[in-house]
Amino acid sequence: DWSLVEYQKALERAVKALEKQIPRKVNNLSKIYLDFGVGKKIKVGAYGDCPICHNSLFSRVDYCNKCGQRLDWSK
Repeated sequence: DWSLVEYQKALERAVKALEKQIPRKVNNLSKIYLDFGVGKKIKVGAYGDCPICHNSLFSRVDYCNKCGQRLDWSK
């Protein structure tokens, strides 16, 4: 039998896990460009910080590899 306290803790963990699935905008978003020397730069990626744990992120990953937060890379 689960006690009420154990049940409440399980519900809180479930809510936290579901909230991490809501995409949050990346902080300090910057685009990465390569210059091929012909006056034309091509965007090859982006980097920024996780809005939850502030982990540095590269390559437009869908989830933070430190805290698991789903990420939104749009402006």
